[in-house]
Amino acid sequence: MKKLFLVFLSSFCLISALVAEDAPKPPPASSESVERLLILTQMDLASENMTEYMKGVLDQQLAHTIETEQLGDEFVGGLESTRNMLSDWIESEMAWEKIKTIYVASYASVFTQEEIDDLIAFYETPTGRSFIEKQPELQPIINYYTQEHMGAFMKRFQSRYNALLSDLLSSQIKE
Repeated sequence: MKKLFLVFLSSFCLISALVAEDAPKPPPASSESVERLLILTQMDLASENMTEYMKGVLDQQLAHTIETEQLGDEFVGGLESTRNMLSDWIESEMAWEKIKTIYVASYASVFTQEEIDDLIAFYETPTGRSFIEKQPELQPIINYYTQEHMGAFMKRFQSRYNALLSDLLSSQIKE
């Protein structure tokens, strides 16, 4: 009886899988609707923020180079031109119009038109707008606690890794 049940169950699973493959796929989301969602979720502003962040990274890198290489004033002055060129390049590479197509294609490949429409409907509600408006307040809090957690996690991870590696090396030496 168990064998008969297992045969039935296996057949059912196989047929279900085959039917699922033949089921019509929902239409992909349109580029226009994805762009509407991206504007509602202020991804264009997030792109601008990322550009500013990358410029900050550039400034930190230049300051580090000046400090570690003990560069003289004459060389430091020349770095301003390099900074400006790299800053312009960052703005060009990170421009929303340039990376928007990546976002649109990515969203359209993952979400159906119905899902995009539902997300648009949500973000047009007062709660949806509040969610977006509070992201700048929320993100630093999340970043702070995530970094705090990761610092403790990495210490525990390193300790476990070293202990396991030590055990492995000890067992290899004994053999």
